[in-house]
Amino acid sequence: MGLLRQFPVRVSDQLRLSTDRFDLGIMQRGAKRELQVVVLHRDEENRQERIPVVFSPAADAKTGLQHIRYPVTTRVQGREVTLHITLDVIIK
Repeated sequence: MGLLRQFPVRVSDQLRLSTDRFDLGIMQRGAKRELQVVVLHRDEENRQERIPVVFSPAADAKTGLQHIRYPVTTRVQGREVTLHITLDVIIK
């Protein structure tokens, strides 16, 4: 049960995520934040894959609170799979 608590977001029977939502706080345009989402591959003996996420608000990004859908790519049984997480950020 410990792994299910560490990876509460169920994507499928084979995949779970540590989280699917990140609070990036307040960011200026052009600033950069790096974080990692961790994917649990249950069909691969519970292999944990750390996927880096780098976010930088574009110069023309709207100001204020934004909820940005961000793609994350992994491989499952030899094929590429795109998952989506949400980045919550206040852009100044």
